[in-house]
Amino acid sequence: MKKLTYFIFLASFIFGACNSSVDSYSKESFGITTKESSVILTNNSNHVVYYILMEYETSTVVDLNPDAEWPTIEANSKVSIPYGEIMGHQESSDEAFIMWGIKSGGIENHQKFKL
Repeated sequence: MKKLTYFIFLASFIFGACNSSVDSYSKESFGITTKESSVILTNNSNHVVYYILMEYETSTVVDLNPDAEWPTIEANSKVSIPYGEIMGHQESSDEAFIMWGIKSGGIENHQKFKL
């Protein structure tokens, strides 16, 4: 039951983002930009941020394990992820989807964006 609830919760985020793709995203504490075939994630907060990044079409069919360990971005730092390292990325991919939060597996925010 817990996995079904998690899946429904995750699906609502993914499908809710369908019509809101952006070129870049920035809030006071977190930013997403694309540059030179890489996604740059910026954590401007004083907390470690956990995230999962995948190609958008992949995000609509993947069933994430709620207990899996997510990659992290240390407080007040950046990471650069080449397109080829994005889950499900192919040469024809033009959008990606990210979920992030300050707890592992804790979805607090999500965004679909253009590559």
